[in-house]
Amino acid sequence: MTNEYLKNTKRPKCKPDNSESLSSLVNIPLTQSECIKLGTHIEKIFAILLSKYEHVENIRQKNKKGVKERDHLFVVNGVKVYAELKSNLNLDTEKRNKTIKKVIHIAREEKCEGYLLALRYYSCIPEHVRARYEGVRIVSVSEYFRLFGVPCPFFDFELGYKIWVNQLARGLIYNVNENIRQKQNEIVELTRLKKSLQF
Repeated sequence: MTNEYLKNTKRPKCKPDNSESLSSLVNIPLTQSECIKLGTHIEKIFAILLSKYEHVENIRQKNKKGVKERDHLFVVNGVKVYAELKSNLNLDTEKRNKTIKKVIHIAREEKCEGYLLALRYYSCIPEHVRARYEGVRIVSVSEYFRLFGVPCPFFDFELGYKIWVNQLARGLIYNVNENIRQKQNEIVELTRLKKSLQF
């Protein structure tokens, strides 16, 4: 019966395309949630790194209810720069349009140029990706650092970026898994102690 059921059931013909996702650079499997968290950590690290330069001032304020979140907001040599950072550009039409509208809206609010930073791409963003995000300035990682007049920290080559992303992913995922293992060991030990105290 199971075999008959499977014959008549539609199954995905191929794996989902993650070629436009940050996870495609990582050598260990990532869930969608882990990929988003990785992107969030890259966003924070880039903000810390850029803020170390005297001509770059981080003016991003803490998130407020009812105000659209700004991923990055800087003043560079007196010029304001806003950027939305994305780990995955393979979005459905609705999410893609929301992203485009958000970048345009915040850029108008801040009275500055708005950018969409594609974390998946170190240097070259394929034309078909650029075409789907018409209306916003989409930039790669190396282009983003050039906007600030800051040297790119990945030895100015794609492999350096990929190595760093993998190092960060492994550190984050193994730390989380290690914490889970530690909690499980604590529970096992508490259970053992509880049993040993019962007479």
